[in-house]
Amino acid sequence: MPKPDEIILNYPADRIRALRTFTTENDSTVEDELLIALEKLFQKRVPSPVRMYLGDADAAPSPPRKRPTQRPANPEN
Repeated sequence: MPKPDEIILNYPADRIRALRTFTTENDSTVEDELLIALEKLFQKRVPSPVRMYLGDADAAPSPPRKRPTQRPANPEN
């Protein structure tokens, strides 16, 4: 697994304290919740072939797009 990179965010201290209080009540941490949110963002924004290249096990190939069916021309009588 590649070496993790660090993200530094500025966020109001009072809100961080509130997040820490209420996430610990649910046996979680702010950091854990941020990692979950980042993973969801990664899954949403990074195309499946790139995720597969990066070794993401959850990067199942996207189903093929359906081509629009062409309607047969209606011959005029």
